[in-house]
Amino acid sequence: MRRLLVIVVGLGLAIFLVGCKVNVSTDLFISDIKTVRDGGKPLDLNGLLKFEIPSKTTFNRDQAKIEGLLKAHFKGVKNLRVIEQGMETYVAADIQLTLYNIDKEHSFGSDLISFAVVDHREKHNLTAVGLGISEEAYQTLAKDIRGKFIGKIDSDSIKVTVYVNNDESEPAAIGVASAYVDGQPFPLGKNITLDKRGKCELVISRIATVYALKNISGFMVIRIFEPKGGSK
Repeated sequence: MRRLLVIVVGLGLAIFLVGCKVNVSTDLFISDIKTVRDGGKPLDLNGLLKFEIPSKTTFNRDQAKIEGLLKAHFKGVKNLRVIEQGMETYVAADIQLTLYNIDKEHSFGSDLISFAVVDHREKHNLTAVGLGISEEAYQTLAKDIRGKFIGKIDSDSIKVTVYVNNDESEPAAIGVASAYVDGQPFPLGKNITLDKRGKCELVISRIATVYALKNISGFMVIRIFEPKGGSK
């Protein structure tokens, strides 16, 4: 937060959170993507949430209130701690995200952030992974922040990072869209090859996260190219 203002309201205190940032990261394994694609059942993913607060003092004083807010809007919240990065302070928590099969569920989940697999092997010889950000969940979170903390969250303050892991026995050809790949910006996308046991970091661009928020179809962030003959 850029600043912390505390005012007395009767005998209570109201916390001002200005310009909140919400950072969510998770690992996606290629074998898990294919398992959800082929089996259809959703898969829980381990994630890390970082929610910006004014200071460590704020966390120490209002931990229960902050924990209640996070648990109301994210799944599996546990292990709350403080992370200080330069001039910014975050509450960090382990959370759970969900990877859906879009053909089976017909939509992304109702969670603030989720992922979905789309099987395009028949026509395009690829499997896609989309990012979904629920407009309803976002509005509910924004309302809670305004009401309980007298602060705000902007749609472009949501940062999503995905670590793509190739845990299969062969190199994997993948494409990414509108993201930073290992720190390098690729606004128009990039095709890369992940070696066996290879890994890359994708920081989804702000324009992509805002698009995912405003469109129920989400935003395609990863394509896994199937080998010739890999279609249905």
